[in-house]
Amino acid sequence: MRLTLFKPNQIRQILVVTLVLLFTSGCRTTIIYNYADWLIAWKVDDFVELTDPQEESFKAELASLFKWHRTQELPKYVVILDDLTIAISQNNTDDLLSLVDKIVASGERIKA
Repeated sequence: MRLTLFKPNQIRQILVVTLVLLFTSGCRTTIIYNYADWLIAWKVDDFVELTDPQEESFKAELASLFKWHRTQELPKYVVILDDLTIAISQNNTDDLLSLVDKIVASGERIKA
């Protein structure tokens, strides 16, 4: 019998919470983000005891998730933030609402 401690969406939810905290922490964001995979694994270790195979599987899944996020999602965030800056400076409500939809979609991609 294989014990599954986390469903894939739970790992993604942990990442979402972690990223929200990181993005709101200011200049420490880069440092924390670069070590977030380690921090997440460390915190998980505080709550559950994984067997060696479970730990390896968890770390591999987490590494894969972070690779995807760095290569696919972060470039999209840059575009959204640039567009957000322009929309705010121009007081463009329609663009702001569209950007909110894009931000929500980003969260949904992480949950998926």
